[in-house]
Amino acid sequence: MRFIIFLLSATSSIYSQHYNVYVLGLHAADVVQEKKTAGLIEYTIQNRGIFDLIWPTSNFYTTNYDTLNFGFIDYEKKINQGADKNVISGKLNQEGYLVYDKKLKLKVSDSTHNILTLFAMVQNRDRNLLDGIWYNYEHDAMLGRARFLFNDSVNVWYEGDSLLCNHYRFDISIDDSSKRIKSPDYFMNNLLNDGIVRELWISKTPPNNIIKASIKFGYIALIAKIRDGK
Repeated sequence: MRFIIFLLSATSSIYSQHYNVYVLGLHAADVVQEKKTAGLIEYTIQNRGIFDLIWPTSNFYTTNYDTLNFGFIDYEKKINQGADKNVISGKLNQEGYLVYDKKLKLKVSDSTHNILTLFAMVQNRDRNLLDGIWYNYEHDAMLGRARFLFNDSVNVWYEGDSLLCNHYRFDISIDDSSKRIKSPDYFMNNLLNDGIVRELWISKTPPNNIIKASIKFGYIALIAKIRDGK
């Protein structure tokens, strides 16, 4: 069955995964990842249930990237969180500067990644080409490094069966935040909080989806799980 799903996905122009996000066991949000064409990945986040009543959120993120090194080419996010609405876009120019909203210019290294391109890369590269390697990283005009550290291979429950996954810790280290773009983006802002632990479980069976992701803040964990059949 999974092989048939993979074949159908490979011939489709839009390949998407749907995730449920839980906080303290409660369904907090839905996340959709879409790979519409090679080198383009998009994410949509929509709060659900009591979380949507307290903090209504509908955010959209998209980036184009080099399919060989997964460095980003351009990036845009549209934030809609209650009364806070914000659009931020950036694009690399020929001189190697990342230009945000035609104003802020930021010199970046070759093959610099953002959070979306790293998610694309971890679903496409072999573990031996990922483990422990620091990559140039950019996050809302902040510069630093990011890496995936392989922990182990474990089974994760999916579609009524256990699916063998590579389990990574995902580290982010910011070295320069002097040009940080202030944004009401709750999700991206909290991704960089001190002391949090980020983890990913990637299927070892093609198409190597993110099956589960976790962000832990002390005793509180935000857990995203792929939906069965998605």
